[in-house]
Amino acid sequence: MIGRKVSPAMTDKPVRIALEYHWQSLGQVRIDANGRLLFPAAPRKPGLYRFRLRDTGAARHYVGETDILQRRFQHYRTPGDRQQTNVRMNRKFLDHLAARGTIEVDIVIDGVDIVAGNQSVCVDLANKAVRRLLEHAALVDEAAAGVQLLNR
Repeated sequence: MIGRKVSPAMTDKPVRIALEYHWQSLGQVRIDANGRLLFPAAPRKPGLYRFRLRDTGAARHYVGETDILQRRFQHYRTPGDRQQTNVRMNRKFLDHLAARGTIEVDIVIDGVDIVAGNQSVCVDLANKAVRRLLEHAALVDEAAAGVQLLNR
């Protein structure tokens, strides 16, 4: 509200938000007979996803969120010319697999707990703000663990 006077008591309270989620393994990305990416079967649900690129080097991950996991993976498989991130990751995935690396896919579609203050918050992964909060928390967590992030 414009012009509302805020008392100091309303501004000095810390904000505390805790969240807990668990990655579920979905499977591995492969290359099909036509040389295109083949993703493990994903549900038509909103959620968080993580691609873990494995080889002999440092751990490299890409984390994202989407309203429909199945559709999002299809966009990585067949990116449109104007979908820069999809084009970039498609190329990175194909190159990584061609070099005999592996790509493991993990998802979060349920089992998320968020506590704001002392109150449990209803988690609806259909809500983009909730998915973005989880995505950013996952990026912070991955970086803290020393993982090289492929997100830009």
